[in-house]
Amino acid sequence: MNRDRLVADAKEAALSLVRGGYKPLAATWQEGAQTTQIKVLGEQFLAGAKLAIHMMLRGGYASEYDAHVAASSRTFWRAAR
Repeated sequence: MNRDRLVADAKEAALSLVRGGYKPLAATWQEGAQTTQIKVLGEQFLAGAKLAIHMMLRGGYASEYDAHVAASSRTFWRAAR
């Protein structure tokens, strides 16, 4: 493949998206974090997440510390309730 042609094709594809009115969902991760809301499944999700952590610990895929960090993640558990 010709690298110059490949770059030119990619540039043309990007420019055609812009001309067509395409806008990314968020320009930066900070902007995305402010505008993105994540929906959770409530108690079913919470039970499944706790079970997954437990099974990973029992199966040897996660350490005691991994389980501790996962179980004490305030953002994760607060959002799931």
